[in-house]
Amino acid sequence: MCYYSLAESFPKFLNDKPFFATEAMVRVINKIVKRVEILKYSREIISSSFRYNKITATYLPDKSYIWDENDFNNERKKILSSFDNYIFENSKDKSKRELINSLVKQIAKMNEVAVVWRHLLKTAIRNAETLTPILYPLLLAEPILTNLETNYEVGELLKIGFDYLSTEQRKTVEKTILKLSKEEEKNNLLVCIPGKYLQMKESKNIITKLKKHNEIYPNIKPFKIETSWKSNDEKDWLEEEGVNFSDNHNKNLLDLYIPIKEFHESYLNKIPELSESEKIFSRMIKLNSALEDMTLRYHPNLIKTSLTHLVSACETIARNSQIPSDHKILKFIEEIFQKAGRDASPEYNEKYHKEFNHPAWSPSPRVEAAQGIMHLIKRKEFTTEANLNLIRDLAKDKVPGVRYQIISNLSNLYYTAQKIMWSIAENTSKNENTNGVLTALANSISQIANSQIEKVLDLLEIICKRKSLEERSHITLIDPCLSTITSLKIARNNERADNIIKKFEEDPLAYALEIKEVVLTAKEYLLIGIVIKWKEKPKEVRKRAREILSRALDSSKKGFEELRNKYGESWPEDRQKKTRNIYEIIDTIGTWLYFNSDTNETIRKQGKIALNETQKRQYYFEIKPLIKKVILVGKDSLLNARTAHYIMELCNGVLKYDPAGVVEIAKELCIISAEYDYTLDPIAIKEVVDLIQTCMADYKEIFQDNRNLQNLKELLNIFIKAGWPEAIQLAINLNEIWR
Repeated sequence: MCYYSLAESFPKFLNDKPFFATEAMVRVINKIVKRVEILKYSREIISSSFRYNKITATYLPDKSYIWDENDFNNERKKILSSFDNYIFENSKDKSKRELINSLVKQIAKMNEVAVVWRHLLKTAIRNAETLTPILYPLLLAEPILTNLETNYEVGELLKIGFDYLSTEQRKTVEKTILKLSKEEEKNNLLVCIPGKYLQMKESKNIITKLKKHNEIYPNIKPFKIETSWKSNDEKDWLEEEGVNFSDNHNKNLLDLYIPIKEFHESYLNKIPELSESEKIFSRMIKLNSALEDMTLRYHPNLIKTSLTHLVSACETIARNSQIPSDHKILKFIEEIFQKAGRDASPEYNEKYHKEFNHPAWSPSPRVEAAQGIMHLIKRKEFTTEANLNLIRDLAKDKVPGVRYQIISNLSNLYYTAQKIMWSIAENTSKNENTNGVLTALANSISQIANSQIEKVLDLLEIICKRKSLEERSHITLIDPCLSTITSLKIARNNERADNIIKKFEEDPLAYALEIKEVVLTAKEYLLIGIVIKWKEKPKEVRKRAREILSRALDSSKKGFEELRNKYGESWPEDRQKKTRNIYEIIDTIGTWLYFNSDTNETIRKQGKIALNETQKRQYYFEIKPLIKKVILVGKDSLLNARTAHYIMELCNGVLKYDPAGVVEIAKELCIISAEYDYTLDPIAIKEVVDLIQTCMADYKEIFQDNRNLQNLKELLNIFIKAGWPEAIQLAINLNEIWR
C-alpha cells in the first residue's frame, strides 16, 4: 500500500532523485501488475527474454493493451503518467540525453511487465527525434515487436522515428522484422516502415505482393475496429502497380473516383444529408458506367480501387434512414451492393484470415457491400429474394472480415426478415470458428434479448459451450454472452438466466472468471432509478443486482473453503492461481461499490452524472449490507490492502449519513485488513485520522452510546499497536468528546 504515497509524491521524487525514483517505479508497477493483472488474464505466467545492448531484459505479457488506456488503478496510472511526462520533458533538453539513456538501461535491468515497455514506446512517439535512437534496442527485440501490448506502438514509432536512425540501424531493424516467424506480424511492421527506407529486396517484394492482393492492413490498436485506411498517395501506389495514367482512359477513371473517395471519407463518422448525396450521385453513375464499359481495358487494381470507393460511397449514403425508399438513389445503391457483393475481392488468405481474434480489415468491394446491404435491408421494400440471398452468402463468406459485417448487424433483419435472421444466427453459432465473428453475433443478438429471451439464450449457451470465456475475452473487455445473461436476470428476472449464473456460483473454483464477468455487469444496475433513468420497477432491479453481488460473495467464500479443505496449510501453484481468481470477485465488488458512490470527484468518469447528497445517501444505505459482507467474507478468506483502502475511502465519503454505522464498519475493516499490512501504510492512517477527527468535531454526540465509543477505541487501538503517533495523539484527545 506504500504505492499510494509514492503516487502522490512521485513527480517531486523523480526530479530530486531520478535513479531512486525510477527503481521505485519499476518495483511498484511490477508488483501491482503481477498481482492485479497477470493471473487475472492468464492461467500461467510465461515471460521471454531479449537483449537490450549488453543487458538481458525480460518481457512479461500483462494485457495492458486492454486496461492501460482507461486505467482505474489510480496509483498505477499516476506513477506511469508522471514517469512518461518526466522522460518527455527531459527529452527536449539535449543535455539530458545521457540521463534518459541511463534511466532506460536501469529499467532494462529491472523491469519485467509489458506495460513499462509500452509506456517507453508511447513516450518515444511524442518525441521521436530524441528518443528513437535511445530506444533502438527495443526495435530489435522480438517480444516487443510481436506482443499485443507493444506492437502497435512499435509500428507507430517506425512510421515517424525511422528517419532518426542511421542507415545501418535501419537495415538491422528491417532484417530483424524479416526474421519474425509469423507472416502477419512481419508484414504489418514492414508496412509501417516508410517505403523510401526499405533496403532489402525481400521487404520490397513483400510490400509489392501485399499491395497487389489489397492486403495492406492498417496499424490498429487491439480492440479498436477500423474499416478504412489511407495510403500516403494512392495514385503513386497504383502507378507502382503498373497503372499507366498517361492513358486518358485510366486518367479519366481516376478523375471520376477521386471526388467519390473524398465524399465517403468525409462522412466516416457522420451521415450525409440527402442533398449532399444527390450532389455526388451523378458522378457515381458515371463511374459505374465507366467500370461496366467492356470496350475499355483498365488495370485490375484500378478497377478494384474504383469499385471499392464506389461501394463505400453507397454504404455511406445507405446509412441515411430518412431517404425515401422510392428514391432512385437507393435503387442504384442496391444494384451496386449486388455487384460488389459478388466481386472476387477480398481473396481468402489463410495466413491472415484463419484467425479473427482482433477484428480488422482493409476496404474491399465485398466488405463494403456487406456493410451497406445491412443498412438497406432495414427497409421492408428491400427485403427482396436477391438481397436476402446475398446476405445469406456473405454470412458464409470464406473471409471472416466479410462475415463480420453481416453478423455484427444481424439484428437489422429483426423487423424485416426475422426468420432468415434466426437461421443465419443459429448457423453461425454452431459452425463459426473465429472468436471475432462469434462475439459479434453475441453483441448483435443481445440487442433483441428483451423481446426474444429464450431464442437469444439458446444461442448464447451454444457460443459459451463452443468457446471458453478465456478465448472470448480476447475480443472485448466485457463478454457479451455473460453480460446479456446477467442483464436478463437482473432487468427481466429471467429464471433460465438465473440458473445459468447459479451453475457458475456452485463451482467457484472452475468458474471464478465467469462469476467476475457477472459481477462487472451487475454493478452497472446499482444506480438504476437513483441516477440512471429506468421505466419499470427500478427498486426491484437494484435489489436483484445486489442479490447477484451478494451471491457472488457467498460463492467466493465457498471457493476459499474448498481450497482450505483441499490443500490445508500447503500453497502449491494451483492454489495460488485459484485464490487470485476468486479474490478478484471480492476485489471487483469492493472496488465498484466505491467507484459508484461518487464520493471522490477526482475519479469520476468524464460525462458521468454526479450524485447529489440525497442520491449518495440512498445508494449508501442500499449497499451497506454488501460493504459489511465484503468485510465478513474477507475475515474468512483474505482482504488485501487495495480493497480495504477503497472501502475506507468510501467510509469517509458517506460518514455524514451514518456516523455510528461507518465507525463500526471502519473498525471491522481495519481489524481484518491489519493481517495484510493495510494498517502499516501512511495512507491508511490518514484516512482513519480524517474519519475520527470529523466524528470528534461534528458527531461527538454518537459517542454517548458506549457501543460507539468502544468501536472508536478499538479502531484507534489497531493503529496504536501499529506504532502510529497520530493514533496515540488522537487517543489522548478523546476527552474532547465529553466537553
